[in-house]
Amino acid sequence: MTNKQAITVFVFGVAFLLAAFWAGMTVARNSLSSSASSGSKTSTSAAASPRRRDTALSNTGANTGASATTTAARADQDSGASSAYVVRVAAFGTESEADKLAMDLRRKYLSAHTQEPTAGDDSLYRVDIGPYERRDEAEQVAHELGVEGHKGVMIIPRGKD
Repeated sequence: MTNKQAITVFVFGVAFLLAAFWAGMTVARNSLSSSASSGSKTSTSAAASPRRRDTALSNTGANTGASATTTAARADQDSGASSAYVVRVAAFGTESEADKLAMDLRRKYLSAHTQEPTAGDDSLYRVDIGPYERRDEAEQVAHELGVEGHKGVMIIPRGKD
């Protein structure tokens, strides 16, 4: 095998790995967004929210700014509907993994918490930050988390019927 052939095989191998990684991330992102949207439909009022493992106070820092968010969440803002927003950082299959991330996030965001699975829901433990009354506050936190390397951060409107 010549050097040119070896380089060609290497380049195709790397391209295949990148394509497989992209496909896996797309599937994971779609799975996470579909579970988040089904979770936001179960709440019938601002007071009737899923169980939280702890009740940390809301982050009181002055947060302003913008980041890329889901189209559905942006449509909620544009419709003028008033509700609280939660920043969904991640979802885990085990409580210990979710608690570990929530503890790490609580150093900077006091309102970070683990949300236990609800009855009839899937078995994911979600790590959320908030709630925030204004969307721009939630967007700033989502932007900061993205800069810190957290992928797939979403803003979820709460209190929708």
